[in-house]
Amino acid sequence: MDTRDAEVRFPATTRVSHPDGDGGDANGLDPPTGFSQFRYFTLFIGTAFLLAATMSLLTRNSIVSTSSLGILKVEVEDDRKGLDTTSIEASQCLDFSEGGDLDRLIQKSAAVYFVAAPKAGGSSLRIFTQECFGQSSSYVRPGDIPGLLNQLEMPKFQSFHAGEDQLTQLIKQASRNTLLIVTYREETERLASAVKHVIGWMCQRERFKELITPQIMKDNDRVSCILDEEDVVKKIIVPRKSEIDGSTLETFSCGFHESLVENLPNIVMINMRKLSNLMKLLKPKYCPDVQPKHLSSAALAQNWDYYLKIKNGTDVEINDWLVHKRNSLEYVLRLKSNMSCQGKTRQMEDQVSACPNEVIRNFYAVSN
Repeated sequence: MDTRDAEVRFPATTRVSHPDGDGGDANGLDPPTGFSQFRYFTLFIGTAFLLAATMSLLTRNSIVSTSSLGILKVEVEDDRKGLDTTSIEASQCLDFSEGGDLDRLIQKSAAVYFVAAPKAGGSSLRIFTQECFGQSSSYVRPGDIPGLLNQLEMPKFQSFHAGEDQLTQLIKQASRNTLLIVTYREETERLASAVKHVIGWMCQRERFKELITPQIMKDNDRVSCILDEEDVVKKIIVPRKSEIDGSTLETFSCGFHESLVENLPNIVMINMRKLSNLMKLLKPKYCPDVQPKHLSSAALAQNWDYYLKIKNGTDVEINDWLVHKRNSLEYVLRLKSNMSCQGKTRQMEDQVSACPNEVIRNFYAVSN
């Protein structure tokens, strides 16, 4: 018998061999041919492309309304990627040149907050921000719902005096596209400046006259003011009156440094001495006619001299007195009792000082 002519039956699931080498089943269904495979592949690619295009449209962060409804059409650029850092390192010294890294950071940021630690140029920054960018730039604050609702376009530039709580909240609440520019002053230098500032106001504006009565003497166009050293130390410096309160080290506390690591903000630290350079960078683009003011020195007359009468009856000019006393005030008077993480703050200061222009971005990327 010729087996080639015999009818052979297989179970329904059994595969058989075809002359072209492909497999078939007992129901007569052939597997995909080469042409069919190409067709399925083309269909798969087309479907994937269509799905990708649809997802791209859905993820654009835009609000579009019809003009027939009389509603403003607003297109908002997708900002979830944050600042473009392709050419900017995580931690980096910056400069104040036009078109430099700091200039580009400011231009690319959706919001820029100038934050001043105590006695670090806060009043000068506040007035400059108002005059350069408009009054509203100084009045939108955390929790200020009316400020949010009363205007469509929020101010890009704002300025803050900030202590520890305000600064850590700002770090936590700021968006990814917000740039914080924080000015600081070394604590011993800040304390000396605060003592001089308060004494000036005591002499010229009779501040704390219920505590100390200054002795005023005039000589032609010069005015001398003499205060008792013991009264100034015990009644003004120890209780940390006025600007003497509010330490740099209390602002940049452990809570501040921990907040940096937890939130990874876009932050630039700048020594107060370089504040005028920052204003010069901003002036040409935003307010070429505005002249920055240094309020702490401009607020008081410049023809006054201040003296402290020490124990032996000698009148010592305040700058000479501070030369001898400034590095002992914090220790003897225990002015650092409420401070924390002084070491980390000093590391931060060292990193800023190591930069030629004393301005650095994201210093915590190194210090932590």
